[in-house]
Amino acid sequence: MSVTEHVNGAAPADAAALRAEIAATRAQLGETVEALAMKTDVKARSMDALRHTLADARDRGHRIMARGHGAVEHGQSSIGRGLDTVERRRREAIERRRAAKAMHRENVARREEDKQRRREVMAYRHQATARRRHAAANRFTQAAKRPMPVLAGGVAGAALGGVLAGVWLRAQRRRQPPPSRAAAAWVTIKTRVRR
Repeated sequence: MSVTEHVNGAAPADAAALRAEIAATRAQLGETVEALAMKTDVKARSMDALRHTLADARDRGHRIMARGHGAVEHGQSSIGRGLDTVERRRREAIERRRAAKAMHRENVARREEDKQRRREVMAYRHQATARRRHAAANRFTQAAKRPMPVLAGGVAGAALGGVLAGVWLRAQRRRQPPPSRAAAAWVTIKTRVRR
């Protein structure tokens, strides 16, 4: 019989129900005694807590190890990519250096060619100047040996220059606008004096 029914005063009517109630009460009492025994058994409780703690620690360790393996794999792949990048950049730097050296060699060769051309031009100019001086000296010495042809050429040149100057002056006069009366009188006086 349960405690509530006994307190209320209602007892089971038949013996079978009473026996079932007694068995249920014994089972409950056994569980309660067992729970009290567990609470008072410190060694068993501490062992149980230790087992739970160890299991949690193992689980945490496995999770950490899994994360660690993932991190190591990620780190290895990152290091591999980094090494590949470093190697690629090193090769590119070597190629750039080679190209710069080749360009420098070409520039040096070009400068040397320019210097050589300048030397050749200067030598040619020097030779041409020397030839002109030599020719002028030859003409001078030949003119000194035969002064008559030179003198005749000079006279002919002066005469030709005079004729050309006269023709040019006449052409200039024709192009000018008609002179004013005062200027015309002056020209007239000038021409009379010349005659």
